[in-house]
Amino acid sequence: MRAALPRIAGTVPVTIGTKWGQNVAIGPRVLGVLAVQGRVTRGANATHWRTSKPTWTTMRHWLGAEPELPDARAAYALLVGRWLRTFGPGTEEDIVWWFGATKTAVRAALTQTTRHTSSTASAMPCRRSGSTAGLSAAGRRTRRARCESCCGRSCLVITWISWRKRGNG
Repeated sequence: MRAALPRIAGTVPVTIGTKWGQNVAIGPRVLGVLAVQGRVTRGANATHWRTSKPTWTTMRHWLGAEPELPDARAAYALLVGRWLRTFGPGTEEDIVWWFGATKTAVRAALTQTTRHTSSTASAMPCRRSGSTAGLSAAGRRTRRARCESCCGRSCLVITWISWRKRGNG
């Protein structure tokens, strides 16, 4: 890419006038933007497996076709659903804080995501079976509640407060 676009081989100054001001390479930032846009992805490693020297390739070349990217609303719903399955339970504030998203975007995503109850995203079903056995009236699993009806494991540990309210953000 540097050979085709020599202008991205340079650097640009950032945070001028501060003690941490420095020059940063343009190329990695351009690749990051292109990756976020779904235009390029990291390909095979340029050397052996012990060295991190990835090549970059187009999505069409890597996947055989251009991926269909979801619209913003569908993408937020997908991300929120995955966040809840991975880190849930959580509050609307947690999701806003983690994603750096607006409450409007998160509320719309929660509306599209079926894995929540009322105004919070706290009622998460068992990760293995989807069962909601053991949920309290507030949509929360009691501490050490087990999904006896399905897997017998403690699927959720409840008693949480918002990450944001813990002083983490």
